[in-house]
Amino acid sequence: MAAVGAAAAMAAGGAIAFIAYQTDCCCYASATSVVPVKKRPSTATSLTGEASCYIAGALTSHRRHITLVGDLLMYGTAPGLAEGSIHLQGANVELHDSEIRILRNGELAMSIVLENDDEADFWADKLSAAAFMCESLPKLISMHNRQRNEEFAAENKQISKMLSLKCRQFSEIEQKASDYEQVAGERSQEVRELQERIATFADRAAEKEEEVRRARQEVEEEKRRLRTDRMHIESKVASATAEAASRRNEVAELYSEVINAETMAEEKEDFTWQWMVQKRLLTMQKLLEQSEAKVVSRAITKGGVFFAEITALLDVGELATVVGPARRNRQEALKDCLELRKVAAKCTEDSKLLQVKKRKEELEEITWTVKDLGGRLLDGAEGPPPGFKPPSWMPSSVQGPPLGYVSPGKYREPVKPAAKEENSVYGFKTKKLVVECPDADVRELAPSGGDWESKAKVALQQAFKRFGPVLEVRLGFQSDDGQKVGCVRFASAKAVELAMGKSSRGWIAVGDKHVRIRQPSADKEELRKFAAPRHEAPALEAPPSKKKLRPNERFASKQKADAEEEPEVQAEPAKPAEPKPPPPTAPAPEPVPPPEPDRPTPLAADAESSAEDREVAKGEEEIAREMAGLLSKPFSQQKKALKAVRARWHPDKNPDSVEVATRVFQFIQAHDEWLQHHGLA
Repeated sequence: MAAVGAAAAMAAGGAIAFIAYQTDCCCYASATSVVPVKKRPSTATSLTGEASCYIAGALTSHRRHITLVGDLLMYGTAPGLAEGSIHLQGANVELHDSEIRILRNGELAMSIVLENDDEADFWADKLSAAAFMCESLPKLISMHNRQRNEEFAAENKQISKMLSLKCRQFSEIEQKASDYEQVAGERSQEVRELQERIATFADRAAEKEEEVRRARQEVEEEKRRLRTDRMHIESKVASATAEAASRRNEVAELYSEVINAETMAEEKEDFTWQWMVQKRLLTMQKLLEQSEAKVVSRAITKGGVFFAEITALLDVGELATVVGPARRNRQEALKDCLELRKVAAKCTEDSKLLQVKKRKEELEEITWTVKDLGGRLLDGAEGPPPGFKPPSWMPSSVQGPPLGYVSPGKYREPVKPAAKEENSVYGFKTKKLVVECPDADVRELAPSGGDWESKAKVALQQAFKRFGPVLEVRLGFQSDDGQKVGCVRFASAKAVELAMGKSSRGWIAVGDKHVRIRQPSADKEELRKFAAPRHEAPALEAPPSKKKLRPNERFASKQKADAEEEPEVQAEPAKPAEPKPPPPTAPAPEPVPPPEPDRPTPLAADAESSAEDREVAKGEEEIAREMAGLLSKPFSQQKKALKAVRARWHPDKNPDSVEVATRVFQFIQAHDEWLQHHGLA
């Protein structure tokens, strides 16, 4: 076994040496050139000898030096030189005595004749071993290759397992990375949304700042308006004080007249004078009892929210205003008006109205229910307290629309508690549209006869239709006081006011005669009563019979005519047989119209004013000119022109210049008191 292993090792070494020799020496079997044989450490086991050799194809045998290196047998004429070589792979080695024959494919390739048999046996063994090793070497190499391949396959399998494990781990890592990327995308989306929200909040903050700036401007404008209103109210208070002084003088005069009348009634014991004394006493009592309220209330609206506003005239002569808590509807604000007005009426000596503000804080925690707001609990919530006269400084818009249903386009003032419409012969609306005339004056309009009523109706309708449409004329009608009167019903209350305003001390012309008129629903007592009968009717500003006069009489002054008529009346002799009539009562003083309020002054722009102020000044000057020319227009066109002016400068109609239009529109609104004085509010 050791010999076989040594032979195998020698054959393997020879094969390797042969491969190396072929590669390094480039010596092949068919080569004709002589190549020296170089021995290397790997070819230390090669055999070298000299023998008589016959090579196939040669004519004779020759003496050659042979060298066995692996499976290659080289021969040459000199030692160390190779002239040719034979591969022993696939060759058969035969030994015949001392001759060794090498056969390839059954043919003689080379014949070696040695000197003795032992040397021949030795060379035959070596050549056979070399041939055998050439055949077994590929098998060994294939086995080695198979083992290596199996090892490589096992390693590859292990490597594939490791790779699959790593790939799985890598896929997990990729999945986690994708999850992280998705989360990062979501976070980035949230960040973008947060940035958008921040931008939106920044825009809203800018809008809020703009709203705050506008609110501050509105507050400043409101302060200016309040200062203006305060000045107007102070002027009204001063005029009211003067009016109260005149009322006191009037009461004193009435009292002196009453004393004189009582003295005359005691002397003459005349029932007529007693009745007149009682009448004057009642008038004086009403004047003494009628006092102006110091506190008024109203419900206001700001931005869709309702508030209760209390205005009090303090004892020091100043006005103080307190605004109640915010409410959802008008009824709750009216309930707050009642609660705050009760407290304010008791603490006018406090300049800060601390009790009213404390009550306001208590009302903020109270929620009113239907039980608190139902029925007629809210009657009289706006305006002065019951039993008091509305003060002259009270805002004109203190009374709002009624709580009940009102048809669109119409406004009905709430029923005052003092008026009892149940005891009146007129309806609630009809009483404000009626003007009454005494039956005695109506009978003088037409001659007595069967159809005097129709003629009187025609005369009344022709005379009163110039104030407005007349719906009905009734004669022989019994009024609320039981007096028989003639009734003229108009289509609107404005016609009634115009007729009463055009009357001269309660007298009005009907054709060439005069009748007395009164208005049953008037606020003033002198307008609810007929004037005292006279011998002659007062002269009118524009008598209808003017065309029948001569030219010198037509254009003569009214004062001259009165002066000429007075001596005739005074020169009329009294009848001696009749008792001396009582002296005629002095006519009631003609009501003094209130002074015309001042018109607002337009803004004066200078070189340092801004462009907006110059535009506002230009618009206000234009409005001042239009307001000045408004009264010169016909009455039927005045309100139409005023409406056109308001519509032209309304802020909603001027979106490009809202600030300028707002300020000019506020200047127009400042004319409300002046317009109300002229009947155009």
